[in-house]
Amino acid sequence: MKRIVSIAAFLLALCSSLAFAGAGVWTSEGPHGGRVDRLLVNPAAPAVLYASTQGGIFRSDDGGVSWARKMAGLTGAIYQTGAFAMDAEAPGTLWLFDSFGRLFRTTDGGENWAATGYTLPDTEWVVDIADAPGSIGTLYAASSSRGVLVSSDSGASFHPLGVGLPTGVAIGRIQVDPLDPQRIIAGLAYGTLDPLYPATVYLSTDGGANWSGVITLGGGAPYYGYLGDVDFGAGNRVYAAVYGGLFRSDDRGATWTQMLAGGLYGTVSVLADRTNADHVLLATAAGLARSTDGGATVTMLNSGLEMVAGQPALINAIAAHPAYPAVPQLWLGTEGAGVYFSANAGATWAARNEGLSATQIRALAMFHDAATHRLFAGYGDMFSPSPALFRGNTSGPGQPFTSWAPSNTNLDAYQIRALLIDPTTRAGGIGATRIYATGRSAIQWNDPVRNGGIYRSLDGGSTWSTIDAGLPLRGSPPAPDIGTVRNLVIDPRSCAAPPPSGPCTSGPLQTLYATSNGYSSAGTFSFRVIRSTDGGDSWTSRDNGIPQPIDPGGADPQSVLVVPIVINPVNPQELYVGTSTSFDPTHTVPTIASGVFKSSDGGATWVHRSQGLPRFPGSATTTQDVLSLAINPSNPLELWCSVIDLSGLSGSSGGVFHTVDGGATWTETSNGLTSIDIRALYVDPANPATVYAAGGGTDGNPGSIFKTEDSGANWRSISIGLPANAALALQVDPVDPRVLYAGTNSGVWSLTQLPDADGDGIPDEVENAAPNGGDGNHNGIPDALESNVGSLTSVGSAPDAGTQARGGNDYFTVAIHPLEGTCTQAVDVQSVYAAYHGQDFSTYGDAYAYPRQLARFEILDCQRARAIVKFHGTTFGAGHVFRFFGPSTPGDSSTLGWHDFSARATQVAPDTWELLLENGAFGSYRPASANAILFEGGPAWSEGIFRDGFN
Repeated sequence: MKRIVSIAAFLLALCSSLAFAGAGVWTSEGPHGGRVDRLLVNPAAPAVLYASTQGGIFRSDDGGVSWARKMAGLTGAIYQTGAFAMDAEAPGTLWLFDSFGRLFRTTDGGENWAATGYTLPDTEWVVDIADAPGSIGTLYAASSSRGVLVSSDSGASFHPLGVGLPTGVAIGRIQVDPLDPQRIIAGLAYGTLDPLYPATVYLSTDGGANWSGVITLGGGAPYYGYLGDVDFGAGNRVYAAVYGGLFRSDDRGATWTQMLAGGLYGTVSVLADRTNADHVLLATAAGLARSTDGGATVTMLNSGLEMVAGQPALINAIAAHPAYPAVPQLWLGTEGAGVYFSANAGATWAARNEGLSATQIRALAMFHDAATHRLFAGYGDMFSPSPALFRGNTSGPGQPFTSWAPSNTNLDAYQIRALLIDPTTRAGGIGATRIYATGRSAIQWNDPVRNGGIYRSLDGGSTWSTIDAGLPLRGSPPAPDIGTVRNLVIDPRSCAAPPPSGPCTSGPLQTLYATSNGYSSAGTFSFRVIRSTDGGDSWTSRDNGIPQPIDPGGADPQSVLVVPIVINPVNPQELYVGTSTSFDPTHTVPTIASGVFKSSDGGATWVHRSQGLPRFPGSATTTQDVLSLAINPSNPLELWCSVIDLSGLSGSSGGVFHTVDGGATWTETSNGLTSIDIRALYVDPANPATVYAAGGGTDGNPGSIFKTEDSGANWRSISIGLPANAALALQVDPVDPRVLYAGTNSGVWSLTQLPDADGDGIPDEVENAAPNGGDGNHNGIPDALESNVGSLTSVGSAPDAGTQARGGNDYFTVAIHPLEGTCTQAVDVQSVYAAYHGQDFSTYGDAYAYPRQLARFEILDCQRARAIVKFHGTTFGAGHVFRFFGPSTPGDSSTLGWHDFSARATQVAPDTWELLLENGAFGSYRPASANAILFEGGPAWSEGIFRDGFN
């Protein structure tokens, strides 16, 4: 029986890992909430809910009061979380298609997931799946090219159903009549050019063998429309959300009538009352609505759902208690605000997000004084109403956050991309501190929340005002609009009476600079760099010298987008910006100047400063995309920038570049970086030789946060427990520089760095306690002093919280011996729970047992190496083999899984294995271009030797 509805959606990639709290390990902190695409309620145990989110799959056992991630065995990222369904007759069974078209199933409520063996063809995807009522193991899938697919073996195989559906057109929604499993309604994900099948919604009354169009929106080819959702109600009533409108059927889907014509915008989801045919809930662009007269009129139910200025969160999913409305409990999954719960049939709503980590954090700033230690976190990449800005409180550096809450009173923003605290206003306490934020509000011209995307708080984030005077107007009615305002800096000497040298100590500061998409008029851009000299009260364009577009509107247009900006704190007239380039890489060699630009006159003019930075292939002037910049506050001639080719023309080109002459020349400083997609750079102001870099990645080629302590000459990863797609923002704690915060696609994570002399990721105190007096490999040298040796404890069973198996009394030691390459630095040496990756089945179907947890480590600057892995105190007898978890093709997330590593692993002692590892080859996550080897695996045992009576 169906009790959920949702928008079919595609998600950003996210890793399948969560850190186990502890110093030296990245820990998930919050804020909780974020994007939720689908909600499922267990009909037999209504307190059990499931949510598919930007942060993965979560389960609640208490009606949504708290949530826990349930990803064990899900080896790939999840983009298509609309393809998530429950077997109502066996509600512990759920199915999910991952982003690579692989179908996974759990039969224990999400505790363990396993691939069913079915994978979609490369050019096909599924955006919705539906359970067949009254049947265990039968489900339907809405295909992007083959119509409706059916499986009768719990997802092991599928075949297309029937005739009468348009070919080569995506089916977006599918629903089976809970009273008649032969009656199925399916609808398009978008329009069709096929004049034989112009309908948007189709009905089958024979289990999918034959289909007929039942809703045709009209007009000639291309025929338009999509089915957002459909739900069967009481009697013969069915409701559907079609192309933003509400349709009703009184004959179980055979004929339809449009309701609310022109009366309610953007109906995307419906939930029919199973006891009263005239009652239905609607998720619309205006929020949640209820109709009690069959869709003729509605009443809005938005109390508690508003994010900004009368704008409720966009609703993706509605779920109800199985006994609704007798039990008037409802849950909503929203686009940016997580899960909301109502105990009174929608009259009032409250957030229920504890543990639901699915917020994308793009900006961080921290305030500290004797009474307050507060982190502000900006929600990025949202284009609908969201909380936008959060504040988290902690008792001090490295301590758990005691609370998170939105910090958005009068903040008319949908996303925040930059945060800045005026340091001269801190002395009065948090309540008198001035904070600036930039991002953007709505993108639709008919949305009432439209402004210039720049905001200011005069009371420490308690309340906000929009400060966009002077920005150009667009739209109807006209409103300030320069697109997304991405970055922001402040002139530290712009107080009323600056000292002879150094920053102002009293304020407020008056001069700010920001970067944005800019304003285009007749092909000419302005306002890509803006300045305010009155504390944000008014703004002017300062982008003279940033190249104008080439051939705008023509066959080969080229343009630049200004992204990062930094300011010289000693001479604030000097600024630097970085740009990314837009062009058609299929037939254009770009010629537009791009990369790094410098201004020496407060932004009045800009000059190109990109000598030494890599160009796009064939171009002499177009530098690859510069996504981040950082400046040494003590020596402003020293800067770092990150470069990547977003067009893909240069393959694996990119990295971090360094200048010591104010941008006149740049040299690459990427030694030790295994990710070229660096999205954030952060200089430790207390020790500017220490720089952090946040590198993006995937499950098959994980990203990292890197640290250098020699100005970029050498980098090493400090990423134990971190999500595979790493971070988008970084912040060093202003009190304790050992504490680092990262904004990710799953909220804020924190790391308290412990002394680690050899940089292998294991704290010295742990290695010093290893067997043999801290010399786990018995070579006479303490492991804590050997960068190619790591000794770490691991425990035997996995907690619900995550992957890290650090702790306990059992040690393992990994020692790296070079065969080709330097191979002398191991990083991120860790113990990972084997169970977190799901059960490892042999070819005979029985599961491998892991007497010890997995060893995971990375070897830098290495082509080939021997790794000696010793599991102290454990004897591995006959029948044990060495298993590898990772991609069978390095870097390819679609090949993630368990693999036999016996051909490259030799047991050399009862407790010791020798592994032969090679860069870019099976046994490493990394492609060859990384020049590093990332391995994860361990000894396992199977009873296969006793199979078929053999003894």
